[in-house]
Amino acid sequence: MESGVLHDVAAARGKTVAQVVLRWLYEQGVCFVARSYNNERLKQNMEIFEWELSEEEKGMIATIPQRRVSLGERDKSLEELWDDDI
Repeated sequence: MESGVLHDVAAARGKTVAQVVLRWLYEQGVCFVARSYNNERLKQNMEIFEWELSEEEKGMIATIPQRRVSLGERDKSLEELWDDDI
């Protein structure tokens, strides 16, 4: 959430960076649970359904480098879980 792209999109739209991220996830079809104990943030989370990102904004966000980290062991493959021929 430190990306300059996210901050630029948020500033241009008058939204928070969190709203931009949540809206992008929603438009990608990602299931997520957004929660907060702060009433203002809860309201902001619900407001993501009132607007859409433009194609240009989605393209800009898609260029942000991703860092994927997996702590611990990797998930087992189907072959490792299944005890019979696949």
